[in-house]
Amino acid sequence: MKKLVISFLIFFLLSNILPTFALSDNSIKIDAKAYLLMDPITGRILLGKNINGKKAMASTTKIMTAIVALEEGELGSKVQVSKRAAGIGGSSFRLLPKEEMSLENMLYGLLLSSGNDAAIAIAEHISGSVEGFVELMNKKALELGAINTHYINPHGLDAPGHYSTAEDLAIIARYALNIPKFREIVNTKEKTIEEGNFTRKIVNTNKLLWSFE
Repeated sequence: MKKLVISFLIFFLLSNILPTFALSDNSIKIDAKAYLLMDPITGRILLGKNINGKKAMASTTKIMTAIVALEEGELGSKVQVSKRAAGIGGSSFRLLPKEEMSLENMLYGLLLSSGNDAAIAIAEHISGSVEGFVELMNKKALELGAINTHYINPHGLDAPGHYSTAEDLAIIARYALNIPKFREIVNTKEKTIEEGNFTRKIVNTNKLLWSFE
């Protein structure tokens, strides 16, 4: 059952636009432009459509952001939020300028709240600049064999030259799920963070965590 949950977790991480799907005893129907379902243990592709088509990958970008942060940073180190981070648009962890929080809690904000502000704050903390962090993201993608992926930013807001494929995202997600801390965070249903300027309670948007106990 755990293997099944992880497989479906990869599936949802890969969804640029959340697909509509229906399950029966013997079939699965998916309505999506591109998708890939991979066995995380063997790497075998179970289902797929347009797996090498390059597309904007939206918040799945944050999988690589988390990988680089976990491999290059210290979880207990303090991340200070810049005006640039606090002012980014889109989904937010509600960070404020000059607010401080541990890298570990920032990662919860990144992966559970899909915080674009957390992505910028993490990037600046690890590399001193967003641009330097993105270089590390692209380097890691090539290292993993995700050769059809290119990052422009750490949050996933649309930008020219920011793209990936279903197959590359499966490779990246599979790698991430082998990192214990990443796996711990994405399997967290709810988290209360009492650090920073105010208490935050965040809820994982992956409802599969409630479906498979």
